[in-house]
Amino acid sequence: MRAIVIGAGIGGLASAVALERAGLNVTVLERDEPGARTGSGIAMGPNALASLGKLGAAEHVLAAGNTAAGRVILTWRGEELTSGPWRGGIVRRADLYEALSSRLRAQIGFGRRVTEVEERGDAVHVHTQDGGEEAADVVVAADGLRSQTRARLFDASPPIYRGTSWRGIARFEHAFMADRITESWGRGRRIGLQNLGRGWTYWWSAKNAPERDYIPRGERKARLLELFRGWHDPVEQVLEATDEDEILQTDMYDRDPIPRWTTARVALLGDAAHPMTPDLGQGAAQAIEDTIAIGECFDAYDDVPRALREYEEWRREPAYAVMRRARRHYRITHLENPVACWLRDKSVRYLPAGLQLAVGVRRPAWGRQA
Repeated sequence: MRAIVIGAGIGGLASAVALERAGLNVTVLERDEPGARTGSGIAMGPNALASLGKLGAAEHVLAAGNTAAGRVILTWRGEELTSGPWRGGIVRRADLYEALSSRLRAQIGFGRRVTEVEERGDAVHVHTQDGGEEAADVVVAADGLRSQTRARLFDASPPIYRGTSWRGIARFEHAFMADRITESWGRGRRIGLQNLGRGWTYWWSAKNAPERDYIPRGERKARLLELFRGWHDPVEQVLEATDEDEILQTDMYDRDPIPRWTTARVALLGDAAHPMTPDLGQGAAQAIEDTIAIGECFDAYDDVPRALREYEEWRREPAYAVMRRARRHYRITHLENPVACWLRDKSVRYLPAGLQLAVGVRRPAWGRQA
């Protein structure tokens, strides 16, 4: 049986590995050229690590990164609002890509933008911008937030804008985040710090801003230092230690749920199916959980439509539950009104753990089985 995976991001690579392990012959088509994907760090929660373990990649990721035992949320002044266990890993995105691609037998077809996916009887035909055409038994669309496969076959509505974000890495270490990940809240802005290990810190920040209000390269560090001036230690020190070229800016989006992810022979996966804001650090984790599900469904069933129906039944509601929780967290953290922020901070500090879970400010244990 042959599969075509559209996209060579985290979800695409992981799904290709999972499908190969289920016995399929896989082709990966990626619109970008080699080396075009960039990134800084990424947090891998316990569910992500469990799923990576099933792909044989968890040890690689843990060896390349750092582990953390807890998570804490603070005010911009450094006052603790809530904390809890979080047994996950923090790794450079490049190391995660390497962990997955090194386990892939298939070659990646870089620079091959998919223009059409067409089902004809017992096959799916994929057309590419270079005039090529390939046929397969199943197509997995892991082509991201702005998936063209989703737009053509399932839902053409635009993604929902949720603010802008920056991230970077710095040659910096501090006891403050030595064995925990942190997130600090202000008015309409926030920042998180994570220990990458080996003397490096990964940080990310988010802010309310107009869509595509990008700060020019060369000016981002100064602007971020201005935005976070006076915040608790070591926020300013981390930003000051960051090389200007290491600062990336991207806007944040999610989408409302859709009723279907699959046709008879085409399936959406990861951000193409359930894009979410990065509030819970679960975007990549949920994509990797998708890959385990689809791989196990093809391991169990030779019938493509049935395997895809089972995959959708397995993953749709759990992934959307995480997406909704991330959306609630986003709405709470991006409040700007001073009174609303004061009430938020007071409420979060005294809410029981169960209510913190319900409103999205505490991360669940994220069951260790995919």
